[in-house]
Amino acid sequence: MTISDIVCNLKGWAENVGEAIASQYGRSEMLITSGFRIGSGRSQHERGQACDIQFPNKTDTEIYNISRYIRDNIPYDQLILEYGGNRPWIHVSFNRAGNRSPGASNKFGTRISAGNYVWGTLRNMA
Repeated sequence: MTISDIVCNLKGWAENVGEAIASQYGRSEMLITSGFRIGSGRSQHERGQACDIQFPNKTDTEIYNISRYIRDNIPYDQLILEYGGNRPWIHVSFNRAGNRSPGASNKFGTRISAGNYVWGTLRNMA
């Protein structure tokens, strides 16, 4: 991918996902903890298509509810409510070329711990 491709993907994420979440929950509430990053070559982060977001002032249950809002209201490619650190975070991606179909087996899910995913459900681990 070119740098221009990555920038366009990040812009697509910001316009379609980031702005919608920030409008609903407030820009000061949402913290992007990981956007573009270099890694193994398989992550949507490396293509500028994914960001991890946290809400430092929200409870775990509120973050779970935010992930449900995203699932039901925002055009995303993949959504993962991730547990495994001090606070849960939400991985959400957007693909300008076309998001996964609603019936895709890995469209949304919950990361319980490293390498342990439950697809097709968002779980409140609070």
